[in-house]
Amino acid sequence: MAASVTQIATSADLLAIARAVAERSAERYGEMAEAFEMACNLDTAGAFRALAADQNAQAAALPAGTPVPPGSLDWFERLPEIADPDSVHYLMLPWHAHDLALRAAERAQAFFAQLAATAAGDVRDMAQDLAKRGQAQVEHLRAGRDACPEPHPGWWEDQDGPNWDAD
Repeated sequence: MAASVTQIATSADLLAIARAVAERSAERYGEMAEAFEMACNLDTAGAFRALAADQNAQAAALPAGTPVPPGSLDWFERLPEIADPDSVHYLMLPWHAHDLALRAAERAQAFFAQLAATAAGDVRDMAQDLAKRGQAQVEHLRAGRDACPEPHPGWWEDQDGPNWDAD
């Protein structure tokens, strides 16, 4: 699931990982926003834009400059919410966008919590802080998702299919 503790030698390495996770999430959410705009699903595009802005703010709150240890983000790149194209549908609703981000945030928070339980010294202390921040993010995303109307049955069915006979 996560990076090896041996890959995280210092709290600076851990901060670099946390910043990279936030930056990559922001980038992906921004790409999703563009894709949903192209699909004329503007509500979901707006949700992804807001998620990208939130992740950019989280990244900006962490120090920059330390390179990410090689291989330390493999767990993040394999998250189904990040890597699986089947987890996205062009008719998704804002609820789905928030739920997708919530699942990714839960896994990131679990990574930091696991590291806080197994690391020592300043890495442990930083992991505890990041786990606490991660839990706050999980709660924020859950509230955002729960504020959206829940998807109706058959939300994925396109009621306005292609018009092949248009002149």
